[in-house]
Amino acid sequence: MKNLLGFPGPGGWINDRFRLDHDYYRGLVRLGWGNRQQNNNDLPGIPNQNFWDRRGQNIILINADVAVVNNFAGRIDGNGRVNCRFRTRSDQNGRCPFATMTRQFAINFDNDNSRWLDVFEPAFQKMITNGYDASGVCSEPPCRLP
Repeated sequence: MKNLLGFPGPGGWINDRFRLDHDYYRGLVRLGWGNRQQNNNDLPGIPNQNFWDRRGQNIILINADVAVVNNFAGRIDGNGRVNCRFRTRSDQNGRCPFATMTRQFAINFDNDNSRWLDVFEPAFQKMITNGYDASGVCSEPPCRLP
């Protein structure tokens, strides 16, 4: 992943890449993450990248992930560096404030895999059929688009 995007890898965002469940939200809500920067001076045209990780684990998050639960307003520079720490509890000491508009969604999905699947399925269906006219192609699932 580093050679393509400038982020360390190959871990990704979850522990089990072959299971479709709410593990992403569990990690996002329950675990603490450290803010780091990947030096990409050895990769022409790829800037240094800010990311979040848990030492000893081979998974990362990027700012867009962490911003679901933590608010970076006024705490992020033009290079993506965040000047507050990840927040999982009410402790305010140097920690980013909670993202009030989106954090509860992550908590709900963390607590209920069925709820996440109920929301994920139609969103995924819309994403993979965007730009296609599927009318008349399939009357019942599983459907295969031409």
